[in-house]
Amino acid sequence: MTDSIRVLHYGIGHVGGEIARLVHRRPDMTSVAAVDADPSKIGADLGMLFGDDAWGIFVSPDLKSALQDAEADIAIHTTGSFLPQVVDQLEELIEAGLNICSTCEDLSYPALKRPELARRLDGLAKSKGVTIHGTGVNPGFIMDKFVLAISGVCQEVRHVRVERIVDASKRRPPLQLKTGAGLSPEEFLAQTETGAVRHAGYQEAVALIAAGLGWKLDRVEETVKPIIATEPVSTDVLSVEPGQSLGLHQEARGFVAGRPLIELILEMRVDRPEGYDRVVLDGIPPMDVKVIGGTHGDRATTAVVVNSLASVLAAKPGLATILDLPLALGWGV
Repeated sequence: MTDSIRVLHYGIGHVGGEIARLVHRRPDMTSVAAVDADPSKIGADLGMLFGDDAWGIFVSPDLKSALQDAEADIAIHTTGSFLPQVVDQLEELIEAGLNICSTCEDLSYPALKRPELARRLDGLAKSKGVTIHGTGVNPGFIMDKFVLAISGVCQEVRHVRVERIVDASKRRPPLQLKTGAGLSPEEFLAQTETGAVRHAGYQEAVALIAAGLGWKLDRVEETVKPIIATEPVSTDVLSVEPGQSLGLHQEARGFVAGRPLIELILEMRVDRPEGYDRVVLDGIPPMDVKVIGGTHGDRATTAVVVNSLASVLAAKPGLATILDLPLALGWGV
């Protein structure tokens, strides 16, 4: 590997594009190739896609063509949330000898719900001598690694509660729609069952906390419910009438010896709530840490991914979770 980390971008959507821009600003990293299936992006200069000067990197339709004239150390993968939908992409990247840092929420702790796929990816990565890692802001930081970092000052921890309240009215259109805002209760329920309305990765975050604290989980329960409007609300993207959903209230609970020792609570709503992130640990000493205004999801996800690259490259081959890597550190300027 050269002194500069050579990055292949696999997926140039909103988050993938933000990541590419951040990598371009980092003096210790170099973008060398990009892959995206969108016909409107194929052949385009990566920099010019973002209104920047030309970078001399052109978007390829597939991995083979992307690597014809480029050598990469690691692929940043940003195409999907669910492992069954992206496992073929991940395996192709591993077969090409690339380390991977992915925003796929399932990949943050795939042993929980996809144990067979986890074993398959782990075995393939080890055979190729590369590391594969799933991360982001959540899962990947706010509701798991941040919690575990705070627990480091506790002699013991008896209960974990995490709250994340997000003002979705300020977020990009796809995320506003993902909250279920503007749907009737019946439409909301139907879309939660398909996975169109919910935040992926919450059960994985519970499992990561439990594993980090040495708790053996009995089970994880998850619920997603609409927050019903009592008055009209509108954003630049959508309108909500009384009786319709303002957004979602999602909870995940981890049970240990029959008791709910881990509680994760998420609200994403468009009626402009005061956003915050809060971690409450019942322990010795007790801890109550609140991030006023909350953590911006897209910007933080971009940062966590890029700040994790060096650690992924330094890790042992195989499937690595946040428990296997050091805390990602920011870049001082």
